[in-house]
Amino acid sequence: AQPARAELARKVFRALGPECGSSGVVLTSERLRRFAALTGFNGSDEEWREEFALLCRERRLQHWDGVGERDFLELVDNTNQSGCYCSDEELQHILDTLNEANAWRRTTTSEVFHALAKGSQHLSSAAVRRFAGLCGFLPVSDKEWAEEFALLREEHGCEHEPGLSEAGFHSLVGDGTGQGCYCSDEDLARIQKALRRPRAEEPREEEEEE
Repeated sequence: AQPARAELARKVFRALGPECGSSGVVLTSERLRRFAALTGFNGSDEEWREEFALLCRERRLQHWDGVGERDFLELVDNTNQSGCYCSDEELQHILDTLNEANAWRRTTTSEVFHALAKGSQHLSSAAVRRFAGLCGFLPVSDKEWAEEFALLREEHGCEHEPGLSEAGFHSLVGDGTGQGCYCSDEDLARIQKALRRPRAEEPREEEEEE
């Protein structure tokens, strides 16, 4: 790739939100699906899992490791059927779309945090449990939740704080490694809307958490 094109592709890679994995900085399946959707993929969750697994096999990658920058750049330059070639104009359009979506996502995530925090600088265990319920996680026992919350705080850099900070919450909802609580843009919009409703309208099990 030409230097200018390669830098454009790197900007797209970074805008997709790569994460630190066992093999370096990579795009997880959820992150790469954002890119795939912007290039025309509209399949089901199962179809995407198959597509991602195939992509990883073709590039001799372990699907749980994700796709690194070098492989991503090769992918968007590959004109073969196994690639996902994008012209410079398409890459620029994708980058502009991602930048706009990322700005909305940051703002919406902060709004969700403050709606849950109710004036506090940290989310309590009960507040994060409420969020987990809105994400669709199945209820667990108080003991199991206490262990899960302690683990979440540690994984997102808040083990020495009184709860989950706003930065920790951003990390949590953006974590596509399977260790967080990744939310798609659609999930965030739905949760934002739910939190604007009176609490009595939420599912009963969430009313009992606080």
